[in-house]
This record gives sequence, structure tokens and C-alpha cells, in this order.
Amino acid sequence: MKNFIITFLIFSSVLLINVARGQPVPIQEIDIGSCWLQDHSLTQNAPFFKIASFGMSTPITFQVYADALVPPGGKTISDIIKTALSSVTQIKGNVIYAILLHCSAQKAEAIVPVVIENTHYCLRGHFDQGDNNLRIEKVLSDPENILIDSCDGVEPGTLLFGLKATSSPGAAITVLTKKYGHFINTIEKNKGMLIIKLKKVEYYREGIVKKKLETDLALDQFREFVTFNYFNSIVGQSVLLWKHTI
Repeated sequence: MKNFIITFLIFSSVLLINVARGQPVPIQEIDIGSCWLQDHSLTQNAPFFKIASFGMSTPITFQVYADALVPPGGKTISDIIKTALSSVTQIKGNVIYAILLHCSAQKAEAIVPVVIENTHYCLRGHFDQGDNNLRIEKVLSDPENILIDSCDGVEPGTLLFGLKATSSPGAAITVLTKKYGHFINTIEKNKGMLIIKLKKVEYYREGIVKKKLETDLALDQFREFVTFNYFNSIVGQSVLLWKHTI
């Protein structure tokens, strides 16, 4: 708490200096004080933010370089996002993305919803001090999302198959393995459901397999539900920083 009070005092002093110079930049409080954000984009003629949160010992500045403005290191924010996505998919056509700051009492998180040819992804990571220092840590599927201003994502390659109370897990596994063994890597029993792990080649195609399992009449005697393993954000508040199409 002591470090955070120091952080806030440092962050507030920046505002006082700007006011003294006749350039007041308001501080936006996010999630009841979990984070503070200053948007300096108008004064910098480019997306430029100052961020402070409980999860940072000192405030950071985060500069976004769009495609037309190549930063000193040579990589734009679009380059960073495309590099993260290239590990899971071939990028064809337009890529639409947004950068969100998600604040909670635990941390300040970077969330990046992405749409490529009507396929949705959810990138998650954090911001670091400096130009384009967006660190992507997870690339998640987001098959049910229809938005670009938010995302949660689901665990790649995982489906949860809920069992009816009267059904036999062993019999369900036998049918699933016989009919869908070309999709499935492993099946685990877990408290009234089966955890289905797909083969690597089916990662980020969970929605296709899910639909097959939901509509297969041979599974009606076993199936209570089929769902994704959702990756839920820590309770908090998200703010849109930047949106772009490449």
C-alpha cells in the first residue's frame, strides 16, 4: 500500500506540472481507483498513455506506434500483434484489433480482441514502460465473441462435455473415441463431466468440434451440455485505448 501511495503521488505530480504549463491532462480513475490513466494522445499527436495501478511499483508511459509511424526499434504495435497471431494461424485478409487496459485490485492487464476474416481471438498480456511495449502472454480462441471492444477467450483445444445423471462415463468415452478419435487427444473424467482435449491441429477450431458433439444423435443419451473452458477476466473494469485495422 505504501508503494502505491508513492506511485499515486508521483503520478499526480505529472498532472500538476502539466497544469502549471497550461496543458491540463485529466486523470481517469478506473475500477474505483485500481488504476489511473492519463491520455496524452492530443498533446503528443499519437496514442500516448500514462498508467498507474496497484500492480505497478511506479507509473509507466505506453506509446502506441501505428503502421505509418515506425518507432526507433522498428516494430509497430501491429507487428507485435501479428507476430503473436502467426504462431497459431495464417494471417490472410484484414486484421481488426483493439487494445484495452483492464484494471482490477490485483493488476493492470492488456487485453487485445482480434478479428481475422470473421474469426475471433483474444490476446492477453501486460504493458511495459516504453514504445510499443505490449507483452502478449496468451493467445486464446474466442469463438462466441461478436464484439471487437472486449473479449475473454477460451482455453485452446479444450471442450467440456456434461454428462446426464443416468449416463455411463465409460460408455460415453467409448462412443466419443470411436466417432471422434481423429479430433480427440485425451478424455478425462471430472465430477459429472468429461474434459476433452483436442489434438493440436484442432486448436482454435474448438467451435467446429463443439457443434458436431452438440448435434450428434448418438450422443443424446449421454450429453447434458457441451461448452468451452472459458477464460474469465479478474473482476474489474476495462477501458479502450486504441483500435486499428491492418
